[in-house]
Amino acid sequence: MIRIINKIVRVNDFTHIPSCSKKSGAPDDSNSGKLFRESILLPILKKTEGVILIDFDGTAGVPNIFIEEAIGDLITVDNYSATELENYLVIKSNEMIEVIEGVNQIIRERSEIAFEAKFGKVENYCQK
Repeated sequence: MIRIINKIVRVNDFTHIPSCSKKSGAPDDSNSGKLFRESILLPILKKTEGVILIDFDGTAGVPNIFIEEAIGDLITVDNYSATELENYLVIKSNEMIEVIEGVNQIIRERSEIAFEAKFGKVENYCQK
């Protein structure tokens, strides 16, 4: 499937050293996934129609906590669904392929958490 990118967001323009928020142990929030989500990603998601490419190249590594705060919290805090994220976001990371795998895993995990918060344990739906 060919997808037309309407907006490119480079994490490198936000920070060269992605980190976690103060609540997760950082001295401040200046490089956090939380601040990236709140100040950059959410406003763009709200005003851009179509696909947004998030480019993680050019950073000095991307800790999972940054991905959890930036992408995962879109589901558990901001109430986006995994389907919406799959439709609106494209993740690029030529330098660190594990970032793409990490984003996909966190989206799956957060989707399950959101589902269970709303409907109860998944196992309950699979039993008679």
